[in-house]
Amino acid sequence: MESVIGACAVALERALKLVTEKEKKSTDLKTPLKINKSTGKESITPLAFSELNWGQFTTDYHLSIVKRGPKYTTDTIAMARQFVKDLGSDASTKGSLADDSVASSKGERALL
Repeated sequence: MESVIGACAVALERALKLVTEKEKKSTDLKTPLKINKSTGKESITPLAFSELNWGQFTTDYHLSIVKRGPKYTTDTIAMARQFVKDLGSDASTKGSLADDSVASSKGERALL
């Protein structure tokens, strides 16, 4: 589970950086394209959410979470479950995976 939490943390960091960049530039949220020097075609690879670009960040989050111990992991999962459950009580999210009736029919993993 520590790896999953680490991957979620780095995905959230990436999303927040994209939104921050958008706000600084006051433009639409688009992934900027770069020209691939070997093919001359547009490429988004340098900015992609990939192992090359974000692997070390993911590893760093994972190691930080593991260092805090199993109680931290358990507490983080409990907070995430409560958050999703609270979303399920909002009428605007009925029918989503946050809805307990949907989650119970899909199994325990649907709660996260």
